[in-house]
Amino acid sequence: MKRILLLTILVCAAANANAAPAPVSPLQPKASSVSEVEAKSLETQKETDLLKNIDAILSGKFDKASEYRPPLPLTQKAWSRQKTETKAGTKIFVWSRGKTFKVTLREGMGTLFKLPDWDGLDQSVLADSVNFRQKEMNNSSMIYVEALSAGADTNLTLIGKSGNIYSFYLASESIYSDNISDQVVYVDAAMPSVQNFFDNTSDLKRKESVESFEKLTKNEKTTWLNELKFDPTKIRHDVEMRGDKELAPVLVFRDERFTYLDYGHDSDSRVWPVAYQVVDRVDQPVNMRKSPDGRYMVIETINPITLRYGEKTVCLKRKN
Repeated sequence: MKRILLLTILVCAAANANAAPAPVSPLQPKASSVSEVEAKSLETQKETDLLKNIDAILSGKFDKASEYRPPLPLTQKAWSRQKTETKAGTKIFVWSRGKTFKVTLREGMGTLFKLPDWDGLDQSVLADSVNFRQKEMNNSSMIYVEALSAGADTNLTLIGKSGNIYSFYLASESIYSDNISDQVVYVDAAMPSVQNFFDNTSDLKRKESVESFEKLTKNEKTTWLNELKFDPTKIRHDVEMRGDKELAPVLVFRDERFTYLDYGHDSDSRVWPVAYQVVDRVDQPVNMRKSPDGRYMVIETINPITLRYGEKTVCLKRKN
């Protein structure tokens, strides 16, 4: 009897295997696919890890809690819409007194602030040190700021060695934001004109400098000017200066080949900078010489010039 029953079951099973699959009722729940099972498994694992992290904190095991990391992926979809090379994430602000600039930060990413090349960072003040963190850089005109959490805001104040105050409003967002965060923030600012530093006494020095040089050009014994094949009729007073007054000469002029800097009678007590010519916005070495009396510096170029001494800078450029 048992054999007959077993044989009947096998026959029925074979018949069902060969038969077409029965239609699934729309009310009948579908079987879960492999991907759905994996997704549910991952979601369950997330909840388990989070509960373990909460239990660790409540039990005082903070070292265990710090080991918890959110499961991947943690990538921002807004970046997937960007090209391989993009200007997204970079901002350029033009500074003027009284302006505040809005900067968007993102959790998990940092933002580099770059002050003008001629200015350096004297002090930085970040109001919120809980949700944000700042780091000093080797470059004195840069500072790095990162958001430690999303949904917070604060302000950042950078005080330059020039006395300029650069003000920023910071807001942090999450990876789910549609906005690309600012990763590099450049600040452009006009270098203060050296002429603003001169008082009436300095104006008299400039007048005296012109008169002295005119006398010098008429002196046939001035061999160093003769070696330069200097032609006084080619003098142009169209060079403007910007930068640190301690490096600024009393007078600057040029001819068709060289640029001449007059540091006055008290040149021995003045700081003598190193000169560079600017080619394609890059400082490059340039030949220079001093007059025998140490008063004049002759720079063998009429390109824009950068004078440097330590962190002090003066820029010389022909007026447009």
